[in-house]
Amino acid sequence: MHPLRTRAWLIKHFIAAFLVLLFLALGWWQVGRAADGNSLSYAYALEWPLFAAFVVLLWWREVKHTLHGPQEEKQVDEGWDKPVLIKPSGRDISHTHSSETENAPQVSPSSPTQSRQEGNS
Repeated sequence: MHPLRTRAWLIKHFIAAFLVLLFLALGWWQVGRAADGNSLSYAYALEWPLFAAFVVLLWWREVKHTLHGPQEEKQVDEGWDKPVLIKPSGRDISHTHSSETENAPQVSPSSPTQSRQEGNS
């Protein structure tokens, strides 16, 4: 069976069509009220069709998602997914060989409280 013809999807189609027709009818009703002199109805006459457009947008997005599955976002730069290893000395060691990192001097950063304590001794 086609994925958009299941019972759940037929209910979704019906609800979307009903809401679009309802919102357009309410917009037309507000146009009539605005023509009778209700100035606030001009805003509502524009608002109801926007609600109908939003329902169509959501419905279309769900249909597309059901037919094609979730689309993975493409990464702009391929290097963003690789971790960067930084030694305490501040050097970037992600592109060095393991023999170079074993022979590199190990420097541990000292905190400001340690240096003050060392100076007071």
